[in-house]
Amino acid sequence: MKRIGFVVFILMLVLSTTVSGVEIGANFKIGNLGLGTGTKVPTKFSASNFDWGFNLSANQPMSDNFNIEVGLDYDPILRNLGYTQVQYKTSIVTLGIGPFFGLFNSSQTPLKSGLSTSVRLEAPGLAFVSFKADSSIGGGIAVSGDYLQERNEASIGFYVHNAICSFNLDTKTFEEKDKSTTVSSEFSEYSFKVDLFKKNVPYNLVLNFAYQELTKSDDTTKAVLNSIVLGTKMTVPVAKGIKAVVDLESNLYSFGKKDLSPTIPNDRYLFRMSVGTIINLEELNGKKESP
Repeated sequence: MKRIGFVVFILMLVLSTTVSGVEIGANFKIGNLGLGTGTKVPTKFSASNFDWGFNLSANQPMSDNFNIEVGLDYDPILRNLGYTQVQYKTSIVTLGIGPFFGLFNSSQTPLKSGLSTSVRLEAPGLAFVSFKADSSIGGGIAVSGDYLQERNEASIGFYVHNAICSFNLDTKTFEEKDKSTTVSSEFSEYSFKVDLFKKNVPYNLVLNFAYQELTKSDDTTKAVLNSIVLGTKMTVPVAKGIKAVVDLESNLYSFGKKDLSPTIPNDRYLFRMSVGTIINLEELNGKKESP
């Protein structure tokens, strides 16, 4: 996984220095509000287990209406994945499609193919609705090492003065065959987000109030962690063409269900956090002014 990340990072770095218009994004994620990444299903929550992940992405405009986006993720739920989308954009509709890959998640299946699709419909300045689906295709889970990945995002939002409000549903699923047992990890989030902005002000703040359900199960045991979280995401310019991004989700209340102990420790701070940067090549080279 580390070798994959290093290779993709170098490719993105080369791309950013050779092609104008590229926007590079990178972030690192860590948190203790999870159930672990192994195949063991816990029956007691531990705040001492820290899950981590990262994301690398690049976005390249190809014309006024077309752009291409590529990315590499390591996610505590979905594990290793890569994707590419070619997107067609107008003021009203955005359509995207491209390949989606599971990468080296098992020695038996080093590459798992899939499809990434997205659609967004917008009444400019009034409201929007968007959907995105990434999913493995072909073959089931029959022998040890087989797995399936799925990620879905749906949003409906509206514009108010200096803010974009949206209701969102995000789901992730990773299902794998481990010897004679099928292990499934699932994550669902129901959220209300407020994206605050002001014209000619470079800072951006997103507030997120969400209910999350994290599930891990095998053929005999099922652990469910339910959480109410408050999130704050800040994007701040730090130099010309470079922005810093900090996203913090703080747990307000959690409880366990099914085979997970219902008591969640309240003497520990439970959180998920990501820190990263966005680099715009044109702004960095002085060819485009920041908005």
